[in-house]
Amino acid sequence: MKKRRLVIISFLLVAVLAIGVGFAAVADTLNITGRAGFRASNVVTKDIADAIQFDQEFAPVLDDHDLPESILTTFNSSITGLNAADLTIAFNGTTAMNEYSATATYKVDYLNNTLDLPDVELSVDAYVLDGATPLEDFEITYVFSSDPEGTIAVDSFAPGSSAYVTVTVTYTVPDPQPADVVGGTISIALHFEVPED
Repeated sequence: MKKRRLVIISFLLVAVLAIGVGFAAVADTLNITGRAGFRASNVVTKDIADAIQFDQEFAPVLDDHDLPESILTTFNSSITGLNAADLTIAFNGTTAMNEYSATATYKVDYLNNTLDLPDVELSVDAYVLDGATPLEDFEITYVFSSDPEGTIAVDSFAPGSSAYVTVTVTYTVPDPQPADVVGGTISIALHFEVPED
């Protein structure tokens, strides 16, 4: 009976290890998951923070930079709340390319209410993080603009107006190329600050 139990346990252990090795052989994509949002800085009042939000009716505009589905296997984004959106990107590496990128554009509204709120200045902190450490082969660039195409750049935002933020996530393959999957959490914080007088 003891031998039989040992044989069954050994068989199950080998099966679990085989599944793990099989998964490792298939997991050759770069998975990036995360959230893009904005938080008011300590100089922005609650009224201003409440007035600035993602436009719920504007679906994020995605630009795949003409990458085929075999390379850009996952690319989606959605608005998940007044102050939150998500962005998921997965690249499959190819020996023919050293750099991969994808772009998403979001619309942000500064609601015009009766509180006579001030203009705010715009800034961004953007990283792909492994825990709390930025991954150095990833770069997130951004553009604030008054049009969805990103051609009219702006650096401030007035009540009653809208701005578009376009973020581009780029992965540059290091030399030597990583042997394992590389990925992290997208962290994009859009800041709206009242300029000092």
